[in-house]
Amino acid sequence: MPAQLPQNQPTPEEAARALRDIEQRRGQVLREGSGPRWMWYLLGAAFVVRGLVADLAGMSAASVVSWAIVAVLAVLVVMQYTRRGAARLGYRAMPAWNTFPAWYLGMLTAAAIATVIAASLLLGVLVAAFDLPYQQTIVGAGTGLAVALLGRWACRLTPPRRRVSGR
Repeated sequence: MPAQLPQNQPTPEEAARALRDIEQRRGQVLREGSGPRWMWYLLGAAFVVRGLVADLAGMSAASVVSWAIVAVLAVLVVMQYTRRGAARLGYRAMPAWNTFPAWYLGMLTAAAIATVIAASLLLGVLVAAFDLPYQQTIVGAGTGLAVALLGRWACRLTPPRRRVSGR
């Protein structure tokens, strides 16, 4: 005779369905909390514009563009951490990043930055070796592509799960 479950206990099928639903909702919040895609594409396009300006107008004009990019990024970062600013940017949900281990977020950030820098340097060396025209534009396009793809990807990652011991 099968053991009777108490009335307030879910069946194994109901429990499995509820856990799947929780995981699906968690993934949805993380996707929506990673921000709008246009921000990453805008940042990637900014690298292309900076490279184009460097090739067409010189490095002093590119320096002005670089500082303008930094200023816009600073405003966007500040906006992300305010309720009204995040809503204006298109965030529909914000995961509680402070619940993730700091070492994990630091490693993610460092890995993404190192990858973008390595890709940019490698592309710069290759472009210089072949003596191509519009070198800064080519490097800017490669860096912009890496930023757009890696930035969006890194925001979707979640920290590894911790095992919780049951009682």
